[in-house]
Amino acid sequence: MGDKPGPIYEAQIVFYKPSDLPFSIRLGKFEPWYAKSPGKTILTHFGYSPLSVTSGANDSTLANSKPGIGTIWYFSQSLLAFIDIYYLEGGPEGFIRLVAKTLDGEVGIFVNGGSRRFDKFQQFENFRDNYIRPGIDFAIFPVNFLEVSGFAAFALHTNPTGEGERKGYI
Repeated sequence: MGDKPGPIYEAQIVFYKPSDLPFSIRLGKFEPWYAKSPGKTILTHFGYSPLSVTSGANDSTLANSKPGIGTIWYFSQSLLAFIDIYYLEGGPEGFIRLVAKTLDGEVGIFVNGGSRRFDKFQQFENFRDNYIRPGIDFAIFPVNFLEVSGFAAFALHTNPTGEGERKGYI
């Protein structure tokens, strides 16, 4: 952006499913697969804001691409499951999304969770935050030139600010 080089947002190798297997595997740096994705729009306009919100001091957002391994399970042409496992600095993170596809779009329910250890404010005051973020997302295309999408999630953290409080964020 602005004629300046930047970090790699996504780089992955995908092993597509052979006709007799019900899954695909991907390795590399990627974001979770939502109906509406910051990665799919990052080169054309601003990212999808709700996925970029942090929860307290935990800087892991749903929009960030992360190094990891993921799989897509194909239960049928209209029902899929996405399972991603990442290891971020400070701890592991996982993402599971169940998707129902229709002729006009898709609806998904998901859970993102993990455990992160932080050096609070870079002063060697470590704290751990275990978190879970359930939610729902959708994208529909009622006519050729119109897309309607939405996202809702709730985040529950054991220690979101490093002060020991237990809080939930919407």
